[in-house]
Amino acid sequence: MSPIVNNHRKTLISLAILLVIVALAFFIYSTLRFHIVSTVPSTNNFPTEMTYFDINFNQELSNRGFAVSSSPKIIDSYSVSGKSIKIALISQPLNTKTTYTVTIVYVASTSGSHLSNKTFVFRPKVIPFSKLPKNVQQALLQPQVKYDQTVEDNPLLSKLPFNGPGESYSITYNLQNNAVVIDITAPSQQMQQYALSWIEQQGVNINSLNIQYITAQVQP
Repeated sequence: MSPIVNNHRKTLISLAILLVIVALAFFIYSTLRFHIVSTVPSTNNFPTEMTYFDINFNQELSNRGFAVSSSPKIIDSYSVSGKSIKIALISQPLNTKTTYTVTIVYVASTSGSHLSNKTFVFRPKVIPFSKLPKNVQQALLQPQVKYDQTVEDNPLLSKLPFNGPGESYSITYNLQNNAVVIDITAPSQQMQQYALSWIEQQGVNINSLNIQYITAQVQP
C-alpha cells in the first residue's frame, strides 16, 4: 500500500473518530442541559375540547419563582409535578379561529438551571376523539372520571335533578373546577327556601354546599 493511500486512510479514520466524539459530546450536552422534552397535547394538534396542557422537562422542577401566563387568558390553574408543568385550562371549548399563547415566565430545575419567557403558540383544531394520541385521549377522559367519582361520593347528587311540587323550584348540580355546585332555580326567595328545606330533609347540611341561586320560572 502506497504511503499516500495509507495517509489518506489514517485521515479518514481520524475524521470518523472526531465525528463520533463530537456526536457523543453533543448527545451528553443535550441530555444534561435543562430543556423541554415534549408537550401534551402537541401544539400542532391541539383539540378544542382540551382542558389540560402539560409541559414535560428532562429534570425535576422547583416551585421557586415559578410562573406561567397566557394570552388570551385561558389558564385556570398551574403547578409543577416532578418533571412536568401541569396547566389546567378554563373549562370551555377553545376557539378554532383564535391563536393562543402560553408562556413559561420562569421555571427552574431542582439543580438550579432555569428557563424563562418560553412561549408556545397554537390554534386549536376540531379533531375526532378516535384520531387523538392515546395520552391525549386519557387526558380528555380525566375530568369525566373525576366527575363520576364526585357524584359517587356525594349521596345528594344521586337524587338530582329534582323538581318541587308543581314545578315550583328545581335543584340540579354541575361540576366547576372539580367542585360540586348546586343550582337552585326558583321564581322567588320563598321557593328557594322550600328547595333548601328539601335538601335538609335528605340529611344534608346546606352550609356545607356551594349553592348558586337562579331567579327564574322552572321550565317543565
